[in-house]
Amino acid sequence: ASAVEAAPAYPVGVQPTYASSMPSTPPPAYSPSSGGSSNMRPKLETMRSMLGDELSDKELESALSKADGDVNRAVNFVLSDQEKSQKRNSSKRSSSRRRFGV
Repeated sequence: ASAVEAAPAYPVGVQPTYASSMPSTPPPAYSPSSGGSSNMRPKLETMRSMLGDELSDKELESALSKADGDVNRAVNFVLSDQEKSQKRNSSKRSSSRRRFGV
């Protein structure tokens, strides 16, 4: 019987990534109580450039918190909330018009 040589676990020349080669501390997470992480300001500025100046920093930070710091998701949360609010206001106006014969 001939011995079968085992194939290497990784392609030749590719070294596996070990936990020891990873940074010992993770990047700072967003925390509203601590004023956010060091990369919060650029995220808020990006959101403001997309959404305008109508929302406060606190509202933008809240959306970022819900989105786990992801700017795209946070913007989607804000836009979704605005759309829901507009629909509620629109239905209130039309129901009051019907009620008062306007």
